[in-house]
Parts: sequence; C-alpha cells; structure tokens
Amino acid sequence: NNLLFCEQREKMWKEKHTQSNKFTYLGFDHTGSVPLKIYSKKGVGGRWYLPHPGIMNNESFNAVARMAQKAQNKGVKYYVAHQPYREALVKKHKAVRDALKYFDDRIDTIMKQYNGTLIRLQGLQLNDDYHADRSHLNDKGSTIASQEIGKIIDQTEKK
Repeated sequence: NNLLFCEQREKMWKEKHTQSNKFTYLGFDHTGSVPLKIYSKKGVGGRWYLPHPGIMNNESFNAVARMAQKAQNKGVKYYVAHQPYREALVKKHKAVRDALKYFDDRIDTIMKQYNGTLIRLQGLQLNDDYHADRSHLNDKGSTIASQEIGKIIDQTEKK
C-alpha cells in the first residue's frame, strides 16, 4: 500500500514540478560549473530561434543594487558578468540589442555607485557552436567565458 502511494506521489511530482524539456540532469563539475553539453540547434526550438521576451523589471535591478551595497559595506570586491547572447539574434533583432544595452547601462550604473565591475561578455562574439540556447552557453562556451572573466579579474586586481 505504501509503495503504491510512493509511486503515485512520484508521478504527480514529475507532472507538476518538472519541466518538459530535454534538460533532465543538472550536475556541477569539479569547478562548480554546470557543463551543458548541448549542441543541437533544435534542442528547444523557441529558446534557439526566438528572442527572449523583455522581462527585466526594476525589482531585479534593485536586488542587484542591494547585493552590491552589501558587498561594498563589507569591503568585498565583486564582479557581475553579463554572459553573451546568441549572436545571430543580436544581429537580427534591434530589440535584442536595445535590451542588452539597457541591461548593461542599468547594471553599470549600479556598479559605479558601489565600486563593482561589470564584465560584458557579448564582445566575445561566440558563434552557435558555443551556445546551448539563445542565452545559455554550453560547456565549450562556458570555458571560453570563464577564461575571459578570469583574465579581466586578474587585470582589475593588478590595478
């Protein structure tokens, strides 16, 4: 009787709380990264071909400002890395370029106010081989982005 209950509960949990996509495993490697070994341009169609909706809101920026202020108050040097967006969508959609600029401008204002550093990674201009979808890097892209972040932090810390 308890076994049947457990099986029914597991089924209900899966239906209610798991996403219906191909990402069934989220495991951290020894570096703390989540290596997304996703290379198919058709992995999740809408997340590949369609630009991300404009869902930025003031409360998100306020939360970043609170964290930045807390770090500054504690004397912690901090960085915010803005990961690259799929280049084909950046080139194709002015709204995407405008949204990326708006995000960077807002975060940069917060970083200047609280002595943080914004690391913009869009300049890496990674092609589709380095993306899992429009806004997430796969394991190859994450490696390149991490190296760039490390390089920028090293240069910043030398000042």
